[in-house]
Amino acid sequence: MAEALATKPAMLFAVQVAVGRAVCMAESYAATPHAGTSLVFSDVGYDHALIDALGERADGIEVLTTAPSPEVGFAEAYRAQFGDEPKNFAANMYDAVLLLAYGLELSGGEGGRPLADALVRAVDGRGETVGWNAEGIGAALSALRRGETPDLNGATGPLTYDPLVYTDLTESHYGLFRVEGGELVSRAVIATRESNTRGAGEAASQARA
Repeated sequence: MAEALATKPAMLFAVQVAVGRAVCMAESYAATPHAGTSLVFSDVGYDHALIDALGERADGIEVLTTAPSPEVGFAEAYRAQFGDEPKNFAANMYDAVLLLAYGLELSGGEGGRPLADALVRAVDGRGETVGWNAEGIGAALSALRRGETPDLNGATGPLTYDPLVYTDLTESHYGLFRVEGGELVSRAVIATRESNTRGAGEAASQARA
């Protein structure tokens, strides 16, 4: 931590899944001169375990983690259903189940290679746009049964994958939070489509070209 802070970065990203090690990182950060450097944890800080362990010392720490698309209403629906903010990876897990359902519909319930091939066909669809909610799911399944190719959207946004290996979404969202008074306060939702750095979206565009 001392070596990293000595370079005086604007932000220092700490990617750690073990809360105990994240606490050690945060304590080292606090004990080392760090003027002008923000400490940003990945998802380990979002579930409050790190905040609870640090207490008041957590204030000022930032967290960057995956987030649902702010444009589709998933977060609002989650709050209405569960009375709480969406849990870590909630939107991603929701979309994983959606994709499995769509893939199984196209594969006739078969797993293995037929399911893998069906998932590719599903996410390559560019027909009518369908959403993540019950109405959208019903429309998507009906369209797939008719042999149509709807444009699938999920809680994370468009379910469009890179056409090379089909493992990365071409567009994702991340939430940036800051700990204030022991609570996570949202600072921004960042869409990768707005980034100037090369990512899956650019790779997909180049592959199509």
